[in-house]
Amino acid sequence: MKQWLWSFILLVIALGATAYLMQPADSADDEGPRGRVTHVNVVQPERAQIQDRLRAVGTARARNSVDIVSEVDGRIVDIHFTEGQQVVQGDRLVSLDKRQAQADMAVAEARLKDAEAKFRRAESLQKSNSISAAEVDELVAGLAVARASLELARSRLDNLEVVAPFDGVLGLKEVSVGAWLSAGQLITTLDSIDQMLVRFQVPQRYIDQLQSGQAIDVATSGAASTRLSGEVTELGSRVDPLSRTLTVQSQVSNPDARLYPGQFLDVSLTLDTRTGLQIPEQAVMTRGRENFVYVIADGLAKRVPLELGSRLAGRVEVVEGLTLEDRVVINGQDGLSSGDPVKVLDDDDALLEPAPSSQIRAGGDDQL
Repeated sequence: MKQWLWSFILLVIALGATAYLMQPADSADDEGPRGRVTHVNVVQPERAQIQDRLRAVGTARARNSVDIVSEVDGRIVDIHFTEGQQVVQGDRLVSLDKRQAQADMAVAEARLKDAEAKFRRAESLQKSNSISAAEVDELVAGLAVARASLELARSRLDNLEVVAPFDGVLGLKEVSVGAWLSAGQLITTLDSIDQMLVRFQVPQRYIDQLQSGQAIDVATSGAASTRLSGEVTELGSRVDPLSRTLTVQSQVSNPDARLYPGQFLDVSLTLDTRTGLQIPEQAVMTRGRENFVYVIADGLAKRVPLELGSRLAGRVEVVEGLTLEDRVVINGQDGLSSGDPVKVLDDDDALLEPAPSSQIRAGGDDQL
């Protein structure tokens, strides 16, 4: 009985050894010195133009903006504009009743003619000493007063025509024909919007990097977002003691009138442009304060710590840690360790679509 049992045990061992020895040799493709082979996708770093950008909230302002008012009282007899109309400097906007002013003008002209005639007679009499110097002086003063009165009457008459002080777009109409218009009362607004000013605040730590001529991009909020480009034109002269920010003014071309004065804008300011290495952001892993990637060398994964720079549209700048020849893992790095065997797969869809965002600098919150 015992002999039969030992024979059975030896047979089982022999069958197991035979099965092990008959395993296919290519099964090693899925096994390695440290276990299962990890399938990964890789890319190589690219050299690209890197831009350091700062995001801020801005407000659009018209290059020139004014409330159109009358300088004198009067009744409106005609309105020469429509709401939203484009006008040029000198275009008539509103006409007031001129009858009283025209009468005053006629009186002033008559008084001037009389004063001039009296002065001419006085000049003739002065040659024969038939008039005293005091009388001549009185006539000279009267002539000056008559001329001033005529200028005043002419100015009052001219002020009854309200005209555009500069080129621009008119706003809503606030008056009607036949209404009494008081001096200083709002008629409409006028804004010059072909070139818009955009003001925004920048933290004081970036003051040394600011200068006129730096490029900016602005975007409106909403479903139909408008994006325009411009440049910094002026820097404020004071830092706000409460917010510790400096006001920056830029100018943006607005040929299609897509920006409006007072509009909220997202501003992206380019602080610096340089050439550097970039990799897909999806390749970067973080543990605590350390950023790192895995690179492939001789079929094995290797963990490489990185110093990162700016991020934009799904890509990140590598300041230190990689070269152009490195093969960087972009998929399959979860659970990977240095020394693990890997197999590189080609996949045209390995790169993720970048989420729409504005560039910021690594290591700091540059969004205001």
